[in-house]
Amino acid sequence: MMYKNLKLPAYSIAELAIVLVVIGILAGGIMKGQAMIDNARIKAVVAQIRDYQTAISTFQETFYALPGDFSQAQEVFGKKAVNGNGDGVVSGPSYGTATSEAVAFWAHLAGAKLIPHGASKGNRGTFGYGLPESRLGGGFTVAYNVDESLTGHWLVLGTASGSTGQGGLLTPKQAMQLSKMLEDGDPLTGDVQVRNGQGAGAKCLKADGHYTDSDEKVCTLFVRVPA
Repeated sequence: MMYKNLKLPAYSIAELAIVLVVIGILAGGIMKGQAMIDNARIKAVVAQIRDYQTAISTFQETFYALPGDFSQAQEVFGKKAVNGNGDGVVSGPSYGTATSEAVAFWAHLAGAKLIPHGASKGNRGTFGYGLPESRLGGGFTVAYNVDESLTGHWLVLGTASGSTGQGGLLTPKQAMQLSKMLEDGDPLTGDVQVRNGQGAGAKCLKADGHYTDSDEKVCTLFVRVPA
């Protein structure tokens, strides 16, 4: 055979060990860099949420109404604005339509110049087009009476799921990080809670309420709207 006399370079154990160490250092650096990027994104989302909480409170103090439910929106923000009915509830589909109160919620905040998002890109009621995107992907919607344990109004951080934004966006680790930075980390109590994302194959939470160790994006975050 033509390769019979081919001589392969000989490496000592020490040389091979050095190569493995270098590979390990490079891999560790890449993983550390990715962790730093992820942490920066988490912090950016926390800042977004706090900005929205402040904006909502300021809107209510200024207009004596919830954004989205504000019945004089056209008078204040222009004819393209969607008027709410003033019943104290932000209602309607939260995703995929430009005319519901839940989507107008963001347009009203933008019209009041309290957030840089809203209908500025053209309002289709989707993330980036009427609904704010998040630095972790997906984006924010608002929902009322999500279930028996999530009553009232909530900001929702998730992905599109039918006519809602309650699809899974976060890994359990990310959800826990956000929850701890915003409150106490308990996924089932308080003003910051976590649930299994709609349509998620794997689960975010175990039956006892603890986070799973899944690496999949199966969690949705809920933050109570300031009253």
